[in-house]
Amino acid sequence: FNSAIKAMTDYLEAYPNSLRKDEAYNYLILACINTQNYSQALKYLSNVRKNEPKVKKAYQRASFFRGLELYNNLEFDTAFVLFESSLKYADQDPILAARANYWLGEISFRKKVYDEALEYYNQFLKWPVAKQTPEYSLSNYNLAYCYFNMKNYPLANEYFQKFYKTEKPKKSKFYADACSRIGDC
Repeated sequence: FNSAIKAMTDYLEAYPNSLRKDEAYNYLILACINTQNYSQALKYLSNVRKNEPKVKKAYQRASFFRGLELYNNLEFDTAFVLFESSLKYADQDPILAARANYWLGEISFRKKVYDEALEYYNQFLKWPVAKQTPEYSLSNYNLAYCYFNMKNYPLANEYFQKFYKTEKPKKSKFYADACSRIGDC
């Protein structure tokens, strides 16, 4: 991909006013997404003039996965902005849209803004595709902790129970913690 990226950037430098400029950027964006260089993909996306479906889908994908990278680097504020940006094109990939809501909930939880975290987690669960995501199994656990931290123990207990009944494997650290918290509620 590096030689293709170099060829396209050389082309764009040589012909900055080309009628095929968007096409060149589309190749660059695709190459960056395929090599997981989401930051660079977002830079190239900002140069595309036509807002066609494949550009929207690429923007949603690059924003979401760059947001995950930043979340993992504990850069929550910037990650939050990128997850919100990916939701601008929620209709392009419902699974990524659902997941973006989940991660917005995670950031809000980390910042101890529990009412906001609840909203995002519930938005996540409203997506019919939520059950297909890797985040789904922890959603009730996270909702339970929001309520627990807000000292709403009856609702915390309800969500810890939901998690307890559905969590697999039963030996996970989350399962053991949920059992303890049920006793605390």
